[in-house]
Amino acid sequence: MEDFLDRKFKILYVEDDEDDFLILKSLIEKSGLRCSITHCLNIDDLSGSINISDFDIIIFDYLVGMINSTDYYLENKKLLENTPCLLLTGIGNEDIDKDALQMGFSDYLIKSELTPDLIKRSLLYSFASMYRKAYLTSLFQALPDMRMLISEEGVIIDWEIPTSWKQDGVLLLKSLGIKNIKLEPGHKLFADLIKMIRDEADYIKEHYTFSSQSVFEIIRKRFKGNHLFIIRDVTEVSMIEKQNQINSQMGSLLVLASGMAHEVNNPLTIAKLSLRLLKRKKQYNEQYVEDAEKSLDRIAALVKELSQYSKSCSSTKVEEKFNLINAIEMAKGLTFGETKHVVFISTDYYDENVFVFGNQDKLAQTFINLIMNATQALKYKEIERNKIEIMVTKEATTVIIKLSDNGCGIKPENMVNIFHTFFTTKGPQDGTGLGLSLS
Repeated sequence: MEDFLDRKFKILYVEDDEDDFLILKSLIEKSGLRCSITHCLNIDDLSGSINISDFDIIIFDYLVGMINSTDYYLENKKLLENTPCLLLTGIGNEDIDKDALQMGFSDYLIKSELTPDLIKRSLLYSFASMYRKAYLTSLFQALPDMRMLISEEGVIIDWEIPTSWKQDGVLLLKSLGIKNIKLEPGHKLFADLIKMIRDEADYIKEHYTFSSQSVFEIIRKRFKGNHLFIIRDVTEVSMIEKQNQINSQMGSLLVLASGMAHEVNNPLTIAKLSLRLLKRKKQYNEQYVEDAEKSLDRIAALVKELSQYSKSCSSTKVEEKFNLINAIEMAKGLTFGETKHVVFISTDYYDENVFVFGNQDKLAQTFINLIMNATQALKYKEIERNKIEIMVTKEATTVIIKLSDNGCGIKPENMVNIFHTFFTTKGPQDGTGLGLSLS
């Protein structure tokens, strides 16, 4: 947008007294403002021969003939909403002043008190206010979401909501109330917005669950000393992402189940053989019993790990303190059926008890995806030549996890895409492109 100080204003002055028009015209010329002034003697002309949209500012005399300009303004507010309007009167009246500003007039001036500097300040202020509103409106119109402009003090200056929003969106709007209300921390949403306002970051994005069925994304940007909030209904997107995550996890589960079947079959064969030998000899043999017990314990451990992982596919567990090493070892155990004939995974932990805060199941899922990807990228037929290393170190209060392999690597042109949903360089039978994006 061009700088409004450099432009030439077009002013319409609605005044039935020719002398008052000439006086105001002279004051504006002395102010140094670049502008053209059109005189309108009859207020009815605003609905006929004069096109309001041709002017940057309209100045109304309080009484034009027998018509009160404030009455006309109220009746034609929709027509005048994009043009700043000033009100002039010959007699100062505090009630008229207050009423005019509440109606929407940008300023109220008394004719006998006018000076070139005062009229210049009022005109510039009026146009600057409309300029900012037009700029903000154009910004709002570019975004198909609910927008709110909130001051540093937590006052909702303005907001706008799309008509396409669902009922929950309307309920959210009702909970916000009207313009120029102060956010109260007693309301959960208001408390969250206040917290975002107090955050010093220039840009914040968070998710807010308005009801059990609806999810909203809240974005806060600093805007000319205030805070522009964009509240977007992401319920459908959230449901799709959640379903994609479940599909990816279930896909991994099927791969792991296939490998697990082989792992179960080996100890199961040993257990069955030991029992057959006991039955054939018809006498107690401690070695056969011990072999059978160890095999059954191995099967029980495998089933337990698989059960824990399958539960994590639909887990809604909140973040909690857990041992990071347990999550890594769980991932190693669950992928062993796929990795044992390909690579030996080496680990280097600075401690066997590394407690962190988060979701253990989801982190284990991330490790599983990384181990499976690394295994599929290894190129040597000899198991001893392939390498996957997992290292856990600590720097100050930060825990660092490093997983490396000596596989084929990632081509430089693919690096920017590896976290994009459905991006994969594998064949359709080997990958969906969801693992890393969801991890």
